Amino acid sequence: MPLWQILNPPPPPLVIMLPPGAAAGAASGAAPGPPPPDPRESEDCLLLDVMVPQKVFNASAGGTGPLAPVMVWIHGGGFALGAKSSVGNPSQLLQKSVEGGLNGMVYVQINYRLGMFGFPPKGPQDADVDTNSGLFDQRLALQWVQQNIRAFGGDPTQVTVIGESAGAVSVWSQLTAFGSPNDTSLMKRAIIQSPAQRPNFNAATYAQIFQQFVAASNVSSLSAARMLDTSALQAINRLTVGQAPFATLTYGANVDNDFIPALQTDLLAQGNFAHNVDVIVAHNANEGLIFTDQRIQNNTGLAGYLSGLMPSASPETIQNIINLYPEDFSGTQPYKTQLERLELVASESLVTCNANAIEKAFATTPGGVQGLASGAVNGYLFAVSPGIHALDTSYTFFNGDNKPDIFGNIVDVGVATQMQNAFLQFAITGQKSVALPALGAPVGSVNAASLLSFDVNQTHVVQDPADNPRCQVWQTSLG
Repeated sequence: MPLWQILNPPPPPLVIMLPPGAAAGAASGAAPGPPPPDPRESEDCLLLDVMVPQKVFNASAGGTGPLAPVMVWIHGGGFALGAKSSVGNPSQLLQKSVEGGLNGMVYVQINYRLGMFGFPPKGPQDADVDTNSGLFDQRLALQWVQQNIRAFGGDPTQVTVIGESAGAVSVWSQLTAFGSPNDTSLMKRAIIQSPAQRPNFNAATYAQIFQQFVAASNVSSLSAARMLDTSALQAINRLTVGQAPFATLTYGANVDNDFIPALQTDLLAQGNFAHNVDVIVAHNANEGLIFTDQRIQNNTGLAGYLSGLMPSASPETIQNIINLYPEDFSGTQPYKTQLERLELVASESLVTCNANAIEKAFATTPGGVQGLASGAVNGYLFAVSPGIHALDTSYTFFNGDNKPDIFGNIVDVGVATQMQNAFLQFAITGQKSVALPALGAPVGSVNAASLLSFDVNQTHVVQDPADNPRCQVWQTSLG
């Protein structure tokens, strides 16, 4: 396995744009077509990279020196796109890890199977199929780290796993794996950035996805599909990925009664998660903008969007959700336009309510609010304008240059520095108290719903906007 090989392919597209001329008021359909073929695509992808500062490697030479903490990155991409090196370059994180009195860390980035290959839907004849194979791939990589990272100077007892979007859902899924509250064997800490997951992604929904697969492949079972050649399977994968509800996902971490025995929000509520893992959870200010179908102009269109998002939900459930977001633009709601309303629906249903559920669950654990230093919080709100989903990855992996973020904006150096310092301090020392010498100490009452808001010249403590009654509904099984 080429552990030292650093691959830097161009990143895959992260945003699906709305096609021109879309009908006003229409119910949301699928995203505008499947992604184009990618010659790099292969099921033979289970590789990882290990990156070690020279200082750390030299200190551990001969197996007698001190071992360094480890950070493991799980990439996002809707469980359909991306690779271990597609989002950012960790060179500045590694450099900063050996500065300012810190002793360095080891960085690992992993691949896992995606789309139909990593999260295959199955029919009645497919008893031997693991619908969360991609999560098992990740778990295998984390087990590899436990068994081998000492050879690179890493401490297997000091592993922080970090992921964004689908990568964040992956970290979340590893924390609730098999519904075990005592599974702390693979990580000590976790950083969960914008966990993007379709709501109510239950077995009934995945059964309907299987029907899409059958229609696209013209076979009656996944077992039969295994007899097709690779190019045919890749074409089926692209087609079914392109059939996802607007700008969301077809495949992903799903209830399989094994790795994920119930909806992850239910597992959190039941206490079935790794309580002794210390967690930072985060979301962005306007997560829903890239998931918002601007064709929708009324409740009929919104009902269509929600039905596509949750095909197993009853019409009554859909209407109850619509009632949570009334068409009232007078200023009494947290939105003043139809677009802002739709953005809030997308944001809360797909990302922010997930983050809030994780935040609340881990606030009651030993590393939660009760164990925080003065002024520290369990997570952050990325509020740098426009605050779109995935924008914060450009700050996580900022390398001190003038390269724009993934949406073409200039990265704010001050915010990037604060974020990286916070992540490194957490991964290396376990401390969540964030020093803010340039902007002043965080102010405000700190509780289970407190977040550190990262914004240009305005880093301060805020209450999580997702800590609201609407999210309490999204955090339950919706039928």
